[in-house]
Amino acid sequence: MSTLELTVERLKSLPPEKLQGVAAYIQSLTLAGSSCEKLPLHLALGMFVSEAATLGQAAEVAGLTQTDFLRELGARRIPIHYGREELSEDLETVETLAAQ
Repeated sequence: MSTLELTVERLKSLPPEKLQGVAAYIQSLTLAGSSCEKLPLHLALGMFVSEAATLGQAAEVAGLTQTDFLRELGARRIPIHYGREELSEDLETVETLAAQ
């Protein structure tokens, strides 16, 4: 199976409303002349930045582990989505674990 075919298979797991942004991003990459080899990674990065996909979904589209995808984000200085709600959840988890 080609890289492009694998990418299409991974995209099938996304909800339809998120695929509209993906289609626009693919079109922009095609117009910019991106190679098919790097298309899954570029697509995943665009989906993550536009919040059309979670970290896990984007890593899957790119064909990478979440750790490797985080490295790709770091290399490009792309911040992860981590807001107050996530911080509150993490602090609650830490407090719960500390109490045990």
